[in-house]
Amino acid sequence: HDAAPHLTGLGRFVTYCLAASILFLPQASAQRYEATISLPDSLSGIGWPCHLCHNATSDRMYVAGWESGGVVAFDAASHRKVGRWNTGYRVADIVWSRTRNRVYSADYADNTVTVADGQTGHVIATISGSLEHPYALMLDESRDKLYVACDYDIAVVNLATNSITKSIHIPDSPTTMI
Repeated sequence: HDAAPHLTGLGRFVTYCLAASILFLPQASAQRYEATISLPDSLSGIGWPCHLCHNATSDRMYVAGWESGGVVAFDAASHRKVGRWNTGYRVADIVWSRTRNRVYSADYADNTVTVADGQTGHVIATISGSLEHPYALMLDESRDKLYVACDYDIAVVNLATNSITKSIHIPDSPTTMI
């Protein structure tokens, strides 16, 4: 069954990606499929969308993609686009910090991590330095740290200063951290 016969190309791809995702509702006691969000090319500029994260404070969903150069924010209740901000090209991962209400995006091609305010979407900082192809992000909010998996290194970022405090050399390039 074709759920989106009127969409073509990227719009269809995004619809299928988002349709395959389950939206998590903070008030819900169980997970359930709620809606398909259509993301036409003209509204988003997100190429190859493949990353989602949820902001429980403002109830927003963030979508980023490999060919995007940006992150799009949607209101999770109304499923309406509420903003977009520019990041580096080829967003490889995004995470949301509950304690700081910040969205961090690993910008693979630009060798940076973009930091945006979780409410306004304004870019607060761009972290750069020893980030060779950042690919995966992991937050440790109890220690106020962001770990950034790069080619042969894991960079440790102090969230208070948005600066790299150290780099840990590893023998391979991780693609996921948990």
